[in-house]
Amino acid sequence: MTDLLANLDPEQHAVATSVVGPVIVLAGAGTGKTRAITHRIAHAVSTGAHQADATMAVTFTVRAANEMKARLQQLGITGVQVRTLHASALQLVQYFWPEIIGGAPPAICDNTDAIIERALQKHGLTPERALVRDLAAEISWAKAMRYSVEDYLHQANSRSLTAQLTASRISEVMQSYDQMLTANHQCDLSDIVLLAAAMMEDQPRIAASFTTRYQHFTVDEYQDISPAQQHLLDQWWAGRDSVCVVGDPGQAIYGFAGANSSFLIDLQQRFGNATVAKLTRSYRSAPAIVHAANSFAEIPTVSQRDIPGSIEVNSAADVKSEASAIATWISNQVSSGIPLTQVAVLTRLNAQLPVIDAALNQIGLATNLTQQRGGIDLMTIHSAKGLEWKAVVVAGVNDQLMPYQAFGIELSADQYAEERRLFYVGLTRAADKLLLSYSRDRGPSEFLSTIAADTTTDLITKDSKVTKFKSSAQTAVKPKVASCRFCQKGLVTAVEIAAVRCDACAPWVEKELLVKLHEWRKVQARHEEVAEFLIFTDATLRAIAEVGDLAQSLAIGIAGVTQAKVEKYQTDFAALFSK
Repeated sequence: MTDLLANLDPEQHAVATSVVGPVIVLAGAGTGKTRAITHRIAHAVSTGAHQADATMAVTFTVRAANEMKARLQQLGITGVQVRTLHASALQLVQYFWPEIIGGAPPAICDNTDAIIERALQKHGLTPERALVRDLAAEISWAKAMRYSVEDYLHQANSRSLTAQLTASRISEVMQSYDQMLTANHQCDLSDIVLLAAAMMEDQPRIAASFTTRYQHFTVDEYQDISPAQQHLLDQWWAGRDSVCVVGDPGQAIYGFAGANSSFLIDLQQRFGNATVAKLTRSYRSAPAIVHAANSFAEIPTVSQRDIPGSIEVNSAADVKSEASAIATWISNQVSSGIPLTQVAVLTRLNAQLPVIDAALNQIGLATNLTQQRGGIDLMTIHSAKGLEWKAVVVAGVNDQLMPYQAFGIELSADQYAEERRLFYVGLTRAADKLLLSYSRDRGPSEFLSTIAADTTTDLITKDSKVTKFKSSAQTAVKPKVASCRFCQKGLVTAVEIAAVRCDACAPWVEKELLVKLHEWRKVQARHEEVAEFLIFTDATLRAIAEVGDLAQSLAIGIAGVTQAKVEKYQTDFAALFSK
Protein backbone atom coordinates (compact mmCIF):
# COMPACT_ATOMS: atom_id res chain seq x y z
CA MET A 1 0.00 0.00 0.00
CA THR A 2 2.86 2.37 0.82
CA ASP A 3 4.50 1.72 -2.57
CA LEU A 4 1.29 2.53 -4.41
CA LEU A 5 1.22 6.03 -2.92
CA ALA A 6 4.94 6.69 -3.18
CA ASN A 7 6.18 9.47 -5.48
CA LEU A 8 2.76 11.08 -5.85
CA ASP A 9 2.54 14.84 -5.39
CA PRO A 10 0.12 16.12 -2.71
CA GLU A 11 -2.75 16.65 -5.17
CA GLN A 12 -2.26 13.26 -6.84
CA HIS A 13 -2.06 11.65 -3.39
CA ALA A 14 -5.39 13.26 -2.46
CA VAL A 15 -6.98 11.76 -5.60
CA ALA A 16 -5.48 8.30 -5.00
CA THR A 17 -6.70 8.10 -1.41
CA SER A 18 -10.24 9.37 -2.11
CA VAL A 19 -11.87 6.00 -2.76
CA VAL A 20 -15.30 6.58 -1.22
CA GLY A 21 -18.08 8.52 -2.93
CA PRO A 22 -17.82 10.64 -6.08
CA VAL A 23 -14.47 12.21 -7.04
CA ILE A 24 -14.05 15.00 -9.60
CA VAL A 25 -10.48 15.57 -10.80
CA LEU A 26 -9.81 18.84 -12.64
CA ALA A 27 -6.45 18.31 -14.32
CA GLY A 28 -4.46 20.85 -16.31
CA ALA A 29 -2.36 19.73 -19.26
CA GLY A 30 0.57 17.50 -18.35
CA THR A 31 -0.26 17.28 -14.66
CA GLY A 32 -0.22 13.48 -14.38
CA LYS A 33 -3.94 12.75 -14.42
CA THR A 34 -3.48 9.19 -15.70
CA ARG A 35 -0.99 8.52 -12.93
CA ALA A 36 -3.41 9.89 -10.34
CA ILE A 37 -6.45 7.86 -11.41
CA THR A 38 -4.56 4.59 -12.01
CA HIS A 39 -3.03 4.84 -8.54
CA ARG A 40 -6.51 5.56 -7.18
CA ILE A 41 -7.86 2.37 -8.77
CA ALA A 42 -4.85 0.38 -7.56
CA HIS A 43 -5.10 1.77 -4.02
CA ALA A 44 -8.85 1.10 -3.86
CA VAL A 45 -8.42 -2.51 -5.03
CA SER A 46 -5.37 -3.27 -2.86
CA THR A 47 -7.08 -1.98 0.29
CA GLY A 48 -10.27 -3.91 -0.43
CA ALA A 49 -12.37 -0.76 -0.85
CA HIS A 50 -13.20 -1.86 -4.41
CA GLN A 51 -13.17 -5.25 -6.10
CA ALA A 52 -11.14 -5.36 -9.31
CA ASP A 53 -13.77 -7.28 -11.32
CA ALA A 54 -16.45 -4.83 -10.19
CA THR A 55 -14.46 -1.83 -11.45
CA MET A 56 -14.80 -0.26 -14.90
CA ALA A 57 -12.51 2.42 -16.35
CA VAL A 58 -13.63 4.17 -19.52
CA THR A 59 -11.36 6.08 -21.91
CA PHE A 60 -11.93 7.71 -25.29
CA THR A 61 -9.01 6.26 -27.26
CA VAL A 62 -7.54 2.79 -27.57
CA ARG A 63 -4.12 4.27 -26.83
CA ALA A 64 -5.34 5.69 -23.51
CA ALA A 65 -7.00 2.38 -22.59
CA ASN A 66 -3.82 0.44 -23.33
CA GLU A 67 -1.74 2.89 -21.31
CA MET A 68 -4.06 2.58 -18.31
CA LYS A 69 -4.03 -1.22 -18.53
CA ALA A 70 -0.23 -1.26 -18.67
CA ARG A 71 0.09 1.05 -15.66
CA LEU A 72 -2.34 -1.03 -13.61
CA GLN A 73 -0.40 -4.18 -14.46
CA GLN A 74 2.83 -2.47 -13.37
CA LEU A 75 1.11 -1.73 -10.06
CA GLY A 76 0.14 -5.39 -9.74
CA ILE A 77 -3.56 -4.89 -10.45
CA THR A 78 -5.47 -7.19 -12.83
CA GLY A 79 -9.14 -7.86 -13.47
CA VAL A 80 -10.23 -4.24 -13.90
CA GLN A 81 -12.32 -3.65 -17.04
CA VAL A 82 -10.47 -0.94 -19.01
CA ARG A 83 -11.95 -0.12 -22.40
CA THR A 84 -12.96 2.77 -24.58
CA LEU A 85 -16.56 3.87 -24.10
CA HIS A 86 -17.48 2.61 -27.57
CA ALA A 87 -15.82 -0.77 -26.97
CA SER A 88 -17.72 -1.18 -23.70
CA ALA A 89 -20.99 -0.27 -25.41
CA LEU A 90 -20.26 -2.67 -28.27
CA GLN A 91 -19.51 -5.52 -25.84
CA LEU A 92 -22.86 -4.95 -24.14
CA VAL A 93 -24.79 -4.91 -27.44
CA GLN A 94 -23.04 -8.01 -28.80
CA TYR A 95 -23.59 -9.95 -25.58
CA PHE A 96 -27.28 -9.22 -25.07
CA TRP A 97 -28.58 -8.75 -28.64
CA PRO A 98 -28.94 -12.46 -29.54
CA GLU A 99 -30.92 -13.08 -26.37
CA ILE A 100 -33.14 -9.99 -26.42
CA ILE A 101 -33.58 -9.29 -30.14
CA GLY A 102 -32.54 -12.59 -31.68
CA GLY A 103 -29.96 -13.37 -34.33
CA ALA A 104 -26.62 -11.66 -34.82
CA PRO A 105 -26.28 -8.00 -33.79
CA PRO A 106 -25.86 -5.41 -36.54
CA ALA A 107 -22.34 -5.10 -37.89
CA ILE A 108 -20.51 -1.79 -37.64
CA CYS A 109 -20.30 -0.28 -41.12
CA ASP A 110 -16.65 0.22 -42.09
CA ASN A 111 -17.41 2.60 -44.96
CA THR A 112 -20.12 5.04 -43.93
CA ASP A 113 -18.97 7.51 -46.61
CA ALA A 114 -20.15 5.08 -49.29
CA ILE A 115 -23.60 4.93 -47.65
CA ILE A 116 -23.76 8.72 -47.52
CA GLU A 117 -22.83 8.89 -51.21
CA ARG A 118 -25.68 6.50 -52.06
CA ALA A 119 -28.10 8.53 -49.93
CA LEU A 120 -27.08 11.73 -51.72
CA GLN A 121 -27.53 10.12 -55.13
CA LYS A 122 -30.96 8.89 -54.10
CA HIS A 123 -31.98 12.52 -53.64
CA GLY A 124 -30.42 13.65 -56.91
CA LEU A 125 -27.38 15.25 -55.29
CA THR A 126 -23.76 14.96 -56.44
CA PRO A 127 -21.66 13.19 -53.78
CA GLU A 128 -18.71 15.59 -53.79
CA ARG A 129 -16.02 14.78 -51.25
CA ALA A 130 -16.48 17.96 -49.20
CA LEU A 131 -20.26 17.46 -49.07
CA VAL A 132 -19.88 13.83 -47.94
CA ARG A 133 -17.46 14.93 -45.22
CA ASP A 134 -19.78 17.68 -43.98
CA LEU A 135 -22.81 15.40 -43.97
CA ALA A 136 -20.89 12.76 -42.03
CA ALA A 137 -20.15 15.43 -39.41
CA GLU A 138 -23.81 16.49 -39.25
CA ILE A 139 -25.00 12.89 -38.86
CA SER A 140 -22.48 12.22 -36.11
CA TRP A 141 -23.41 15.46 -34.31
CA ALA A 142 -27.14 14.72 -34.47
CA LYS A 143 -26.66 11.25 -32.97
CA ALA A 144 -24.27 12.57 -30.31
CA MET A 145 -27.01 15.02 -29.32
CA ARG A 146 -29.61 12.21 -29.32
CA TYR A 147 -31.63 14.01 -32.00
CA SER A 148 -34.01 12.17 -34.28
CA VAL A 149 -34.33 13.31 -37.89
CA GLU A 150 -37.36 15.37 -36.86
CA ASP A 151 -35.44 16.90 -33.92
CA TYR A 152 -32.59 17.81 -36.24
CA LEU A 153 -34.89 19.90 -38.40
CA HIS A 154 -35.75 22.11 -35.43
CA GLN A 155 -32.29 22.25 -33.87
CA ALA A 156 -30.23 22.81 -37.02
CA ASN A 157 -31.79 26.24 -37.59
CA SER A 158 -29.67 27.57 -34.72
CA ARG A 159 -26.57 25.72 -35.95
CA SER A 160 -24.06 27.10 -38.43
CA LEU A 161 -24.30 24.53 -41.19
CA THR A 162 -21.07 23.55 -42.89
CA ALA A 163 -22.82 21.42 -45.49
CA GLN A 164 -23.98 23.31 -48.56
CA LEU A 165 -27.59 22.20 -48.10
CA THR A 166 -30.62 23.35 -46.16
CA ALA A 167 -31.53 21.63 -42.90
CA SER A 168 -34.58 20.00 -44.48
CA ARG A 169 -32.48 18.60 -47.32
CA ILE A 170 -29.89 17.28 -44.86
CA SER A 171 -32.60 15.60 -42.78
CA GLU A 172 -33.88 13.80 -45.88
CA VAL A 173 -30.41 12.46 -46.64
CA MET A 174 -29.97 11.47 -42.97
CA GLN A 175 -33.16 9.45 -43.05
CA SER A 176 -32.09 7.64 -46.23
CA TYR A 177 -28.66 6.99 -44.71
CA ASP A 178 -30.19 5.31 -41.62
CA GLN A 179 -32.62 3.32 -43.76
CA MET A 180 -29.77 2.01 -45.91
CA LEU A 181 -27.77 0.98 -42.84
CA THR A 182 -30.80 -0.83 -41.43
CA ALA A 183 -31.42 -2.62 -44.74
CA ASN A 184 -27.82 -3.88 -44.62
CA HIS A 185 -28.21 -4.94 -40.95
CA GLN A 186 -25.50 -2.40 -40.09
CA CYS A 187 -25.01 0.56 -37.78
CA ASP A 188 -22.35 3.20 -37.28
CA LEU A 189 -20.24 3.90 -34.19
CA SER A 190 -22.64 6.57 -32.94
CA ASP A 191 -25.49 4.05 -33.09
CA ILE A 192 -23.62 1.64 -30.78
CA VAL A 193 -23.81 4.12 -27.89
CA LEU A 194 -27.50 4.76 -28.53
CA LEU A 195 -28.29 1.03 -28.83
CA ALA A 196 -26.49 0.15 -25.60
CA ALA A 197 -28.33 2.85 -23.66
CA ALA A 198 -31.69 1.84 -25.16
CA MET A 199 -31.18 -1.83 -24.30
CA MET A 200 -30.42 -1.00 -20.67
CA GLU A 201 -33.29 1.46 -20.47
CA ASP A 202 -35.86 -0.88 -22.04
CA GLN A 203 -34.72 -4.18 -20.55
CA PRO A 204 -34.62 -4.15 -16.71
CA ARG A 205 -32.90 -7.54 -16.68
CA ILE A 206 -29.98 -6.22 -18.73
CA ALA A 207 -29.70 -3.18 -16.48
CA ALA A 208 -29.78 -5.38 -13.37
CA SER A 209 -27.15 -7.72 -14.78
CA PHE A 210 -24.83 -4.86 -15.63
CA THR A 211 -25.26 -2.89 -12.41
CA THR A 212 -24.75 -6.02 -10.33
CA ARG A 213 -21.48 -6.73 -12.14
CA TYR A 214 -19.99 -3.20 -12.11
CA GLN A 215 -20.03 -1.09 -8.95
CA HIS A 216 -17.19 1.43 -9.40
CA PHE A 217 -16.50 3.68 -12.39
CA THR A 218 -13.67 5.89 -13.63
CA VAL A 219 -14.18 8.09 -16.71
CA ASP A 220 -11.21 9.77 -18.39
CA GLU A 221 -11.41 12.95 -20.54
CA TYR A 222 -14.84 13.68 -19.12
CA GLN A 223 -14.92 17.15 -20.69
CA ASP A 224 -15.45 15.42 -24.06
CA ILE A 225 -18.67 13.60 -23.09
CA SER A 226 -21.65 14.06 -25.43
CA PRO A 227 -25.32 13.91 -24.36
CA ALA A 228 -25.65 10.41 -25.87
CA GLN A 229 -22.58 9.18 -23.99
CA GLN A 230 -23.73 10.78 -20.73
CA HIS A 231 -27.11 9.06 -21.16
CA LEU A 232 -25.33 5.71 -21.42
CA LEU A 233 -23.17 6.50 -18.38
CA ASP A 234 -26.32 7.35 -16.45
CA GLN A 235 -27.66 3.86 -17.21
CA TRP A 236 -24.38 2.33 -16.05
CA TRP A 237 -24.14 4.41 -12.89
CA ALA A 238 -27.82 3.79 -12.02
CA GLY A 239 -27.91 6.51 -9.38
CA ARG A 240 -24.80 5.27 -7.57
CA ASP A 241 -22.00 7.61 -6.59
CA SER A 242 -18.88 5.42 -6.68
CA VAL A 243 -17.75 7.49 -9.64
CA CYS A 244 -14.45 9.20 -10.46
CA VAL A 245 -14.24 11.51 -13.45
CA VAL A 246 -11.22 13.43 -14.69
CA GLY A 247 -11.08 16.26 -17.19
CA ASP A 248 -10.10 19.80 -18.06
CA PRO A 249 -12.74 22.27 -19.31
CA GLY A 250 -9.84 24.11 -20.94
CA GLN A 251 -9.21 21.14 -23.24
CA ALA A 252 -12.80 20.69 -24.41
CA ILE A 253 -12.25 20.77 -28.18
CA TYR A 254 -15.00 18.55 -29.57
CA GLY A 255 -18.04 20.79 -29.17
CA PHE A 256 -18.50 20.71 -32.95
CA ALA A 257 -19.06 16.94 -32.62
CA GLY A 258 -21.59 17.22 -29.80
CA ALA A 259 -19.29 17.07 -26.76
CA ASN A 260 -20.37 19.24 -23.85
CA SER A 261 -17.98 20.16 -21.05
CA SER A 262 -20.92 21.34 -18.92
CA PHE A 263 -21.36 17.72 -17.81
CA LEU A 264 -18.02 18.04 -16.03
CA ILE A 265 -18.85 21.45 -14.61
CA ASP A 266 -22.36 20.43 -13.49
CA LEU A 267 -21.30 17.17 -11.87
CA GLN A 268 -20.32 18.97 -8.68
CA GLN A 269 -23.93 20.10 -8.27
CA ARG A 270 -25.24 16.67 -9.17
CA PHE A 271 -23.06 15.06 -6.49
CA GLY A 272 -23.14 17.52 -3.64
CA ASN A 273 -20.83 15.29 -1.57
CA ALA A 274 -18.17 15.04 -4.28
CA THR A 275 -14.48 15.35 -3.50
CA VAL A 276 -13.03 17.89 -5.93
CA ALA A 277 -9.28 17.78 -6.57
CA LYS A 278 -7.30 20.07 -8.88
CA LEU A 279 -3.98 19.05 -10.46
CA THR A 280 -1.89 22.11 -11.36
CA ARG A 281 1.73 20.89 -11.37
CA SER A 282 2.86 20.41 -14.97
CA TYR A 283 5.44 17.66 -15.42
CA ARG A 284 5.43 17.91 -19.21
CA SER A 285 6.13 21.43 -20.39
CA ALA A 286 9.04 23.68 -19.49
CA PRO A 287 8.34 27.00 -17.71
CA ALA A 288 8.48 29.20 -20.82
CA ILE A 289 5.86 27.06 -22.55
CA VAL A 290 3.62 26.84 -19.49
CA HIS A 291 3.83 30.60 -19.02
CA ALA A 292 2.54 31.24 -22.55
CA ALA A 293 -0.08 28.48 -22.38
CA ASN A 294 -1.51 29.86 -19.14
CA SER A 295 -2.77 32.85 -21.14
CA PHE A 296 -5.27 30.42 -22.68
CA ALA A 297 -5.75 27.99 -19.78
CA GLU A 298 -8.85 27.45 -17.70
CA ILE A 299 -6.77 25.50 -15.19
CA PRO A 300 -3.42 27.36 -15.08
CA THR A 301 -0.45 25.20 -14.15
CA VAL A 302 3.07 25.58 -12.75
CA SER A 303 5.95 23.85 -14.47
CA GLN A 304 7.94 21.35 -12.43
CA ARG A 305 10.69 21.09 -15.08
CA ASP A 306 14.26 22.11 -14.30
CA ILE A 307 14.98 23.50 -17.78
CA PRO A 308 13.65 26.92 -18.89
CA GLY A 309 12.43 25.75 -22.30
CA SER A 310 11.94 28.03 -25.28
CA ILE A 311 9.24 29.52 -27.49
CA GLU A 312 10.01 31.04 -30.88
CA VAL A 313 7.71 32.87 -33.28
CA ASN A 314 8.63 32.81 -36.96
CA SER A 315 7.01 34.34 -40.03
CA ALA A 316 7.61 33.70 -43.71
CA ALA A 317 6.41 35.32 -46.91
CA ASP A 318 3.99 32.56 -47.89
CA VAL A 319 2.97 29.00 -47.09
CA LYS A 320 5.74 27.41 -49.13
CA SER A 321 8.51 29.48 -47.58
CA GLU A 322 6.95 28.88 -44.16
CA ALA A 323 7.21 25.12 -44.74
CA SER A 324 10.88 25.50 -45.72
CA ALA A 325 11.59 27.54 -42.59
CA ILE A 326 9.87 24.90 -40.46
CA ALA A 327 12.00 22.18 -42.07
CA THR A 328 15.16 24.16 -41.31
CA TRP A 329 14.13 24.66 -37.67
CA ILE A 330 13.40 20.96 -37.24
CA SER A 331 16.70 20.03 -38.88
CA ASN A 332 18.46 22.18 -36.28
CA GLN A 333 16.58 20.46 -33.44
CA VAL A 334 17.50 17.02 -34.77
CA SER A 335 21.12 18.10 -35.12
CA SER A 336 21.07 19.16 -31.47
CA GLY A 337 20.17 15.60 -30.47
CA ILE A 338 16.38 15.49 -30.42
CA PRO A 339 15.17 12.22 -32.06
CA LEU A 340 12.86 12.45 -35.08
CA THR A 341 10.18 10.64 -33.10
CA GLN A 342 10.25 13.42 -30.50
CA VAL A 343 9.35 16.12 -33.04
CA ALA A 344 5.87 17.04 -34.27
CA VAL A 345 4.27 19.58 -36.58
CA LEU A 346 0.67 20.42 -35.70
CA THR A 347 -1.85 22.26 -37.87
CA ARG A 348 -5.48 23.27 -37.71
CA LEU A 349 -6.43 21.36 -40.88
CA ASN A 350 -5.20 18.19 -42.57
CA ALA A 351 -4.90 20.04 -45.87
CA GLN A 352 -2.03 22.13 -44.45
CA LEU A 353 0.21 19.09 -43.93
CA PRO A 354 1.33 18.00 -47.45
CA VAL A 355 3.38 21.13 -48.19
CA ILE A 356 5.21 20.73 -44.86
CA ASP A 357 5.73 17.04 -45.54
CA ALA A 358 7.28 17.88 -48.91
CA ALA A 359 9.64 20.46 -47.38
CA LEU A 360 10.85 17.96 -44.78
CA ASN A 361 11.29 15.20 -47.34
CA GLN A 362 13.27 17.57 -49.55
CA ILE A 363 16.00 17.87 -46.91
CA GLY A 364 15.94 14.16 -46.13
CA LEU A 365 13.78 14.12 -43.00
CA ALA A 366 11.21 11.30 -42.84
CA THR A 367 7.68 11.85 -41.53
CA ASN A 368 4.77 9.68 -40.46
CA LEU A 369 3.08 10.65 -43.74
CA THR A 370 5.84 9.06 -45.81
CA GLN A 371 6.70 6.09 -43.64
CA GLN A 372 4.95 4.21 -40.87
CA ARG A 373 7.55 4.43 -38.12
CA GLY A 374 10.53 6.45 -37.06
CA GLY A 375 9.58 9.77 -38.60
CA ILE A 376 8.47 13.22 -37.55
CA ASP A 377 4.79 13.29 -36.60
CA LEU A 378 2.59 15.50 -38.78
CA MET A 379 -1.02 15.82 -37.64
CA THR A 380 -3.83 18.17 -36.72
CA ILE A 381 -4.08 19.54 -33.19
CA HIS A 382 -7.27 17.53 -32.69
CA SER A 383 -5.35 14.33 -33.48
CA ALA A 384 -2.53 15.34 -31.13
CA LYS A 385 -4.78 15.47 -28.07
CA GLY A 386 -3.20 13.40 -25.28
CA LEU A 387 0.23 13.20 -26.96
CA GLU A 388 3.50 15.03 -26.30
CA TRP A 389 6.89 15.64 -27.93
CA LYS A 390 10.14 17.36 -26.95
CA ALA A 391 9.93 19.79 -29.87
CA VAL A 392 6.68 20.96 -31.44
CA VAL A 393 5.85 23.29 -34.32
CA VAL A 394 2.37 24.79 -34.44
CA ALA A 395 2.17 25.82 -38.09
CA GLY A 396 -0.23 28.16 -39.84
CA VAL A 397 -0.88 30.39 -36.83
CA ASN A 398 -2.64 32.71 -39.22
CA ASP A 399 -5.67 34.92 -39.36
CA GLN A 400 -8.81 32.84 -40.15
CA LEU A 401 -6.89 29.59 -39.53
CA MET A 402 -6.40 30.03 -35.77
CA PRO A 403 -9.13 30.65 -34.85
CA TYR A 404 -10.50 28.82 -37.87
CA GLN A 405 -13.20 30.72 -39.72
CA ALA A 406 -14.56 28.60 -42.57
CA PHE A 407 -15.36 30.88 -45.52
CA GLY A 408 -14.38 33.81 -43.28
CA ILE A 409 -17.64 33.48 -41.33
CA GLU A 410 -17.67 35.18 -37.92
CA LEU A 411 -17.53 32.76 -35.02
CA SER A 412 -20.04 32.55 -32.21
CA ALA A 413 -18.75 33.13 -28.68
CA ASP A 414 -18.80 29.37 -28.03
CA GLN A 415 -16.96 28.57 -31.26
CA TYR A 416 -14.32 31.21 -30.55
CA ALA A 417 -13.79 29.89 -27.01
CA GLU A 418 -13.32 26.37 -28.41
CA GLU A 419 -10.73 27.63 -30.88
CA ARG A 420 -8.80 29.19 -27.98
CA ARG A 421 -8.93 25.88 -26.14
CA LEU A 422 -7.67 24.09 -29.24
CA PHE A 423 -4.72 26.48 -29.44
CA TYR A 424 -4.01 25.75 -25.77
CA VAL A 425 -3.96 22.03 -26.53
CA GLY A 426 -1.48 22.70 -29.33
CA LEU A 427 0.83 24.73 -27.10
CA THR A 428 0.84 22.16 -24.32
CA ARG A 429 1.92 19.25 -26.55
CA ALA A 430 5.47 20.67 -26.35
CA ALA A 431 7.83 19.62 -23.56
CA ASP A 432 11.06 21.54 -24.25
CA LYS A 433 10.84 23.63 -27.41
CA LEU A 434 7.95 25.28 -29.24
CA LEU A 435 7.87 27.10 -32.58
CA LEU A 436 4.82 29.13 -33.60
CA SER A 437 4.85 29.79 -37.32
CA TYR A 438 2.75 31.82 -39.74
CA SER A 439 2.81 33.18 -43.29
CA ARG A 440 2.72 36.92 -43.80
CA ASP A 441 0.49 36.74 -46.88
CA ARG A 442 -2.41 35.62 -44.67
CA GLY A 443 -1.42 37.67 -41.65
CA PRO A 444 -0.76 36.54 -38.05
CA SER A 445 -3.37 35.06 -35.75
CA GLU A 446 -4.72 37.26 -33.01
CA PHE A 447 -3.64 34.50 -30.61
CA LEU A 448 -0.03 35.57 -31.16
CA SER A 449 -0.85 39.06 -29.93
CA THR A 450 -2.38 37.52 -26.80
CA ILE A 451 0.94 35.85 -26.05
CA ALA A 452 2.95 38.97 -26.99
CA ALA A 453 0.76 41.21 -24.83
CA ASP A 454 1.26 38.96 -21.83
CA THR A 455 4.52 40.50 -20.62
CA THR A 456 3.94 39.77 -16.94
CA THR A 457 7.31 38.52 -15.69
CA ASP A 458 6.12 35.88 -13.26
CA LEU A 459 8.98 33.92 -11.72
CA ILE A 460 7.83 30.48 -12.79
CA THR A 461 9.94 27.91 -11.02
CA LYS A 462 9.20 24.61 -9.33
CA ASP A 463 8.18 26.48 -6.19
CA SER A 464 6.27 29.37 -7.75
CA LYS A 465 2.55 29.94 -7.39
CA VAL A 466 0.04 30.21 -10.21
CA THR A 467 -0.72 33.89 -10.61
CA LYS A 468 -2.41 34.11 -13.99
CA PHE A 469 -5.94 33.25 -14.96
CA LYS A 470 -7.69 34.38 -18.10
CA SER A 471 -11.09 32.97 -19.01
CA SER A 472 -11.51 32.30 -22.72
CA ALA A 473 -15.02 33.71 -22.53
CA GLN A 474 -13.69 37.18 -21.64
CA THR A 475 -12.37 37.82 -25.14
CA ALA A 476 -14.91 35.83 -27.11
CA VAL A 477 -16.23 37.62 -30.17
CA LYS A 478 -19.91 38.08 -30.72
CA PRO A 479 -21.46 36.64 -33.87
CA LYS A 480 -22.65 39.03 -36.53
CA VAL A 481 -25.92 38.51 -38.34
CA ALA A 482 -25.11 38.20 -42.05
CA SER A 483 -27.58 39.50 -44.61
CA CYS A 484 -27.88 39.38 -48.39
CA ARG A 485 -26.26 42.36 -50.17
CA PHE A 486 -29.17 42.43 -52.60
CA CYS A 487 -32.40 41.79 -50.65
CA GLN A 488 -31.11 42.07 -47.04
CA LYS A 489 -32.53 38.65 -46.19
CA GLY A 490 -30.70 36.75 -43.44
CA LEU A 491 -28.12 34.25 -44.70
CA VAL A 492 -28.16 30.62 -43.55
CA THR A 493 -25.75 28.31 -45.37
CA ALA A 494 -21.98 28.66 -45.53
CA VAL A 495 -22.13 29.29 -49.30
CA GLU A 496 -24.62 32.13 -48.82
CA ILE A 497 -22.53 33.76 -46.11
CA ALA A 498 -19.29 33.38 -48.09
CA ALA A 499 -20.86 35.05 -51.13
CA VAL A 500 -22.73 37.70 -49.09
CA ARG A 501 -26.00 36.89 -50.84
CA CYS A 502 -28.90 34.48 -50.45
CA ASP A 503 -29.44 31.61 -52.87
CA ALA A 504 -32.47 33.33 -54.38
CA CYS A 505 -30.32 36.32 -55.39
CA ALA A 506 -27.35 34.31 -56.68
CA PRO A 507 -26.14 35.82 -59.99
CA TRP A 508 -25.87 33.47 -62.96
CA VAL A 509 -22.35 32.26 -63.76
CA GLU A 510 -21.19 30.66 -66.99
CA LYS A 511 -20.12 27.07 -66.45
CA GLU A 512 -17.12 27.62 -68.73
CA LEU A 513 -15.89 30.45 -66.52
CA LEU A 514 -16.08 28.30 -63.39
CA VAL A 515 -14.15 25.54 -65.16
CA LYS A 516 -11.44 28.04 -66.14
CA LEU A 517 -11.20 29.39 -62.59
CA HIS A 518 -10.87 25.89 -61.15
CA GLU A 519 -8.21 25.03 -63.72
CA TRP A 520 -6.32 28.21 -62.86
CA ARG A 521 -6.49 27.37 -59.14
CA LYS A 522 -5.17 23.85 -59.74
CA VAL A 523 -2.19 25.17 -61.72
CA GLN A 524 -1.54 27.95 -59.19
CA ALA A 525 -1.67 25.54 -56.25
CA ARG A 526 0.74 23.21 -58.01
CA HIS A 527 3.06 26.16 -58.73
CA GLU A 528 2.95 27.36 -55.11
CA GLU A 529 3.02 23.75 -53.84
CA VAL A 530 0.09 24.30 -51.50
CA ALA A 531 -3.40 22.84 -51.11
CA GLU A 532 -5.93 24.31 -53.54
CA PHE A 533 -8.19 25.59 -50.77
CA LEU A 534 -5.35 27.81 -49.53
CA ILE A 535 -5.59 29.73 -52.81
CA PHE A 536 -9.40 30.04 -52.74
CA THR A 537 -12.14 27.65 -51.58
CA ASP A 538 -14.82 26.44 -54.00
CA ALA A 539 -17.38 28.77 -52.43
CA THR A 540 -15.06 31.78 -52.64
CA LEU A 541 -14.13 31.00 -56.24
CA ARG A 542 -17.78 30.88 -57.27
CA ALA A 543 -18.52 34.10 -55.37
CA ILE A 544 -15.66 35.86 -57.21
CA ALA A 545 -17.09 34.60 -60.51
CA GLU A 546 -20.48 36.04 -59.55
CA VAL A 547 -18.93 39.45 -58.87
CA GLY A 548 -16.72 39.36 -61.98
CA ASP A 549 -13.76 41.17 -60.45
CA LEU A 550 -11.28 40.24 -57.72
CA ALA A 551 -10.78 43.73 -56.29
CA GLN A 552 -14.53 44.31 -56.21
CA SER A 553 -14.94 40.98 -54.40
CA LEU A 554 -12.67 42.32 -51.66
CA ALA A 555 -14.70 45.52 -51.41
CA ILE A 556 -17.97 43.56 -51.12
CA GLY A 557 -16.54 41.35 -48.39
CA ILE A 558 -16.42 37.99 -50.17
CA ALA A 559 -15.01 35.47 -47.67
CA GLY A 560 -11.39 34.47 -48.28
CA VAL A 561 -10.47 37.46 -50.48
CA THR A 562 -7.71 39.52 -48.87
CA GLN A 563 -5.72 42.56 -49.99
CA ALA A 564 -2.61 40.39 -50.32
CA LYS A 565 -4.43 37.98 -52.62
CA VAL A 566 -5.82 40.82 -54.73
CA GLU A 567 -2.30 42.17 -55.23
CA LYS A 568 -1.00 38.67 -55.99
CA TYR A 569 -3.72 37.41 -58.35
CA GLN A 570 -5.45 40.49 -59.81
CA THR A 571 -3.61 40.32 -63.13
CA ASP A 572 -4.52 36.64 -63.58
CA PHE A 573 -8.17 37.22 -62.77
CA ALA A 574 -8.41 40.26 -65.03
CA ALA A 575 -7.17 38.10 -67.89
CA LEU A 576 -9.57 35.27 -67.04
CA PHE A 577 -12.57 37.58 -66.88
CA SER A 578 -11.62 39.42 -70.08
CA LYS A 579 -11.77 36.12 -71.97
